[in-house]
Amino acid sequence: MQSKKYKKGYVPGVYDLFHVGHLNLIHGAKAQSEYLLAGVLSDELVVHFKGKKPYIPFEERIAIVEALREVNEVVRVDFSNTVKMDAWKLYHFDAYFSGDDHGNEWDKEKKALQKVGSDIVFLPYTKSTSSTMIKEKIQKENKRKRLYLFGAGRVGQRIRKDLEISTEKNKWEVVGFLDNSPQKHLTRVLGVPVYKPEDLKTLEAEG
Repeated sequence: MQSKKYKKGYVPGVYDLFHVGHLNLIHGAKAQSEYLLAGVLSDELVVHFKGKKPYIPFEERIAIVEALREVNEVVRVDFSNTVKMDAWKLYHFDAYFSGDDHGNEWDKEKKALQKVGSDIVFLPYTKSTSSTMIKEKIQKENKRKRLYLFGAGRVGQRIRKDLEISTEKNKWEVVGFLDNSPQKHLTRVLGVPVYKPEDLKTLEAEG
């Protein structure tokens, strides 16, 4: 059996909403490593770098990565070992694997690793999908559509109340009434502002 290029590879990541891009990265790293160590970023570290928590909590993300047959060992990545040289001092990996979307960012780190006999290897980034793309799609699908009701009288108010108790509530957000009555203009009916019908174009442009 032909030996692989590296004895020990290291492939850290968030691995949130685990998808085929993550799988391709791990496959590519294992193809070049006899022993593959995967690092999973803690929730706190993700918040630090990205400003928000991952969808999937750390305990579940690390369990998913541990279940992959290509991965020999999984470690937690936090503030103590997120710097590449700090990680190398702990794990003494021969290669640090990453997607090539970071290829122009880590020249300094690459030179530091090469001095201790390690390297950074950039693997092809899967452009067809990413956790960010999945999150944006989920948010888009879950976003309620803005709805203006024509008429703030009894009929419009009844429709507003019916929507509040119907199965359509999660699909539509009633953001205002459109009514020709000058007396109702910019008042609130059932907690919703009343506008003139001709205001609709401006309202949607601002919204």
